[in-house]
Amino acid sequence: MRASVILSALLATISLVAQGPAATVIDWWSMTGGELFDDANTVVGTYSLTATEGELSSAHPLAHPYNGSYWNSPSEFIDSSLADSTLPSYDFLAVPSASGFSYTLTISSTHLNNAHLAIGNLSPLTDTTIRILPIDATASPLPTPLLFLQERSWDAGFSPYDTPLNWNAVTNTLTVSSGTSNDSGLAWFQLPNTGMTALTLEISGSNAIPIGDSLSFAIGAIPEPSSALLAGLGCFLGIFRRKRKTSLS
Repeated sequence: MRASVILSALLATISLVAQGPAATVIDWWSMTGGELFDDANTVVGTYSLTATEGELSSAHPLAHPYNGSYWNSPSEFIDSSLADSTLPSYDFLAVPSASGFSYTLTISSTHLNNAHLAIGNLSPLTDTTIRILPIDATASPLPTPLLFLQERSWDAGFSPYDTPLNWNAVTNTLTVSSGTSNDSGLAWFQLPNTGMTALTLEISGSNAIPIGDSLSFAIGAIPEPSSALLAGLGCFLGIFRRKRKTSLS
């Protein structure tokens, strides 16, 4: 298991070099049974869901990977396991009551410093609002500013995810534009490096769609280089140097 993770990370590193300095390798965490797992299948945190209005779907979180071939803009992120720009996200869903839905997704982890988020797949028909509250362990706790990185649309040839999202950095809220029936694209964020231990998403919306509005969510971290990975990369570079020296002599 460990060897395959190291090999995947090495391939991702090589892919990173090939695609240029703009690409960032991310270990997107898997989510199951209330726990978060990294590529090595190590528990790195927990997650919980609490509904204050409406009812959470028992079938969620549901894996919803966004194949890297269908992004409508150049990739800035590489999945450390797949070594491409696929986003292995998860969908959450709350079925609304008579007036709407409201629930909270809480992430708890000691690995949130500089972690990356991807959030989207929102319907413009439900007026969904997401308030993102990173908790600074050294503060009150109080909301900490997020770094907005990019917004990207995804289109596999049917039902494109391309309605623009609106990010308000003052209130830490994400909303979807109106005027279209397509679901939204996805927004990328980076969390601060401030000793965070928790992240809260407050999600609310109307009852315009009886089945509710699903939310695609992914969270992960930049993998720390291990000695094995560095050794593997050194070996790769050594072979490259020897081949280059041979070809020149």
